[in-house]
Order: sequence, then structure tokens, then C-alpha cells
Amino acid sequence: MSAFNQLNVQHSLRTYLTTTIGIPAFWIYDGVVLPVADDKPYLTVEQMQNNAVTRPKMREAVETIYRFQVGLRTKSASERARLQEEVEQSLDYASVPLVDASQPTYPHVGEMEADITAVVPVSAASTEARSDYHRIYFDVEIRGYKYRK
Repeated sequence: MSAFNQLNVQHSLRTYLTTTIGIPAFWIYDGVVLPVADDKPYLTVEQMQNNAVTRPKMREAVETIYRFQVGLRTKSASERARLQEEVEQSLDYASVPLVDASQPTYPHVGEMEADITAVVPVSAASTEARSDYHRIYFDVEIRGYKYRK
């Protein structure tokens, strides 16, 4: 199995953000329970639609574009602005280490580039929804190739 797969890419992105930004990052999946408003700041990583493009020449390679929505939730607007810059810098100017999440030690098996395609601040729907205050989302794409064996 190729090291460039959904589990490894998503795990690598979450781990990289936690390590680089220094705040916890959580996978978004069915049934996840996120921290309460008092436990901010934190990041979320949610899988979005992937796209695959088969390259000509006897279908030797497939380019896969993995898409994620990275959320940032903070306690204040100023904290959001500061951490927003940190997230953008960490993804714009560095390679993300690709790890093999199927191995117990998560060995480093390569590098991947993450591209931010959009940054979207989101206001809370109501004043009672404190956990929804000071949110921003980054649309992130990671491209890679899988080759026929």
C-alpha cells in the first residue's frame, strides 16, 4: 500500500499542526466531542471531498488531491488573528512530514506540501453559542501521486 493515503495524510496534517502551532488539533468525525469554550484555543481537521485524476500513459499514475477544512477556535479576536498567521505561515512555508500511521512509531516516510486555497472567518449564529465565537476555517489541499506497482 502506498504511504500516500487518506489515513497517513490526515494524521500527518493533524500531528504537524499540533506540533508546529503548539495547540491541540482534533479530527472531526461522526460522534467526536470537542472541548468546551473554556478550553480554547484548538484546531480541528475535517476531511472534505477528494479528487483523483488518472494520468495518461497506460494509467500508470493517479494524482489525488486530498482536501481538508482546518478550523481554528480561539478565546478572542486578537488570539484568532495571531494564531491565524501562525497556521498560514506553517503551511505556506514548510513541508509537512508524511508519517505512516499504520506503524506504532509513526515513522517519517516522506514530505507533502499543503496549499491553503481559502481562509474563511465565521461568526457565531447566536450570542449563547460561546463555543462558536472567534472561529476561522482554512481550506487546505494536499496533492500527491499513486503509482501502479
